Amino acid sequence: MRWCLFFLLLGLTVADLQAQVFVPIGHMTRSRIGHSATLLQDGRVLIAGGEPTGSAEIFDPDSGTFSETGAMTSPRFVHPAVLLLDGRVFVAGGCGEPCSINAEIYDPATGTFTPTGNMSVAQDVSAAVLLRNGKVLVVGYLTAELFDPASGRFEYLGHSMLYGNSQFVITATLLSNGTVLLYGYGPWIFDPTTKQFRDLKSDWDSGLPPPTAMLGGSVLFRATSAPYNDHNSGLYDPATETFNYGPLTNMPREYATGTLLQDGRVLLAGGFHVIRGLLGSAEMYDPATGRITQLAASMRLNRDTHRATRLRDGRVLITGGRTILTNSLSISDTLAEVFVPETTQGIVPRLALDRTRYCVGDSWRLQADTVPPDTAIQISGTWDETPWTIPNWTTSGQDGTVVASGEFGPDTVGDYQVWIQARGKVSKSVFVSIRNCSGGDR
Repeated sequence: MRWCLFFLLLGLTVADLQAQVFVPIGHMTRSRIGHSATLLQDGRVLIAGGEPTGSAEIFDPDSGTFSETGAMTSPRFVHPAVLLLDGRVFVAGGCGEPCSINAEIYDPATGTFTPTGNMSVAQDVSAAVLLRNGKVLVVGYLTAELFDPASGRFEYLGHSMLYGNSQFVITATLLSNGTVLLYGYGPWIFDPTTKQFRDLKSDWDSGLPPPTAMLGGSVLFRATSAPYNDHNSGLYDPATETFNYGPLTNMPREYATGTLLQDGRVLLAGGFHVIRGLLGSAEMYDPATGRITQLAASMRLNRDTHRATRLRDGRVLITGGRTILTNSLSISDTLAEVFVPETTQGIVPRLALDRTRYCVGDSWRLQADTVPPDTAIQISGTWDETPWTIPNWTTSGQDGTVVASGEFGPDTVGDYQVWIQARGKVSKSVFVSIRNCSGGDR
């Protein structure tokens, strides 16, 4: 009875529970447009900045509440935020008045932001991404630089490909081979081993290209309203370094979000349409069928420039963005909502590892239960934000359990989110950190 009452309070009926829905989850402490939303190692979400503030707050998925945390040292808007290997969050760019030369780091243990090293020049930053070596590639509108969290210093790499092209926005996606795909002003590849940028010299154009890395290694670019009549999505294949048109969307979506779900599908939500204005509708890309379909469910608010963050239980937290537009004003509502995929409802597999932190050479033991008997299991996850999957990993026993063990090799260093899928249901992800350890670090 208590669970039925809980779902009714959320605006759901018992019959809705196996359908994918958007559900209001509560209100942020303030409205935000162009903020960052970063999943922390403990499963909470850091929400920081946005027009026109330097304030920050924490979302706790266990309690469903938002609470204030320490403010940033500078107001930032449309800035990148990167989760570092040690669990802190690196933030740079997002010009206030004027653009800042400094970056800062948020420490979840203390709830505070602290200034770190300076970039070589004051500039806005278009993209930042964590590399396999623990450093952060920062691409601004003037320079490209590497930030080293260990020393707190920036290394100048050269002029940015955006130098003199401030009308463009570039995105950075870490690929499975450790290189970075940069897109916005033509596609480029950054190789961390050589610290060199390589122009792919492709004339493929997706308009504004918000990308989503997928479980199979390819990258999905969704259609936007530039050109206005283009409903094509695009797919980048890292193996061949080529772009190809993907399936048709129901409508172009500028400033929308694309979020990888645990079962490999991609949720496309909200955005702006040149005729219809702000959108609350959503679509789903399914790589298994190669199709994009319109969802029956819509967000509770029409919004763009919002943030969508996949939580460890498979839900997607949606926060902020423009929710009301007039000729001279953009307004953001504080209401947040979660998308609840059908794969996370009902009885789902449970996954556990014997530890969360390992050193190279350590043995590991994994156990799963509440899996249907004699059922094929897919194991998936992210490795420093790069998705990976093993489709036919193992089969559950007659009692619906799985036990596996092994040893972590030298090529496994990094941070992982790991989950399993069986018969259309996914487990909550577990966090795993693997390091090269010296004697005192073990």
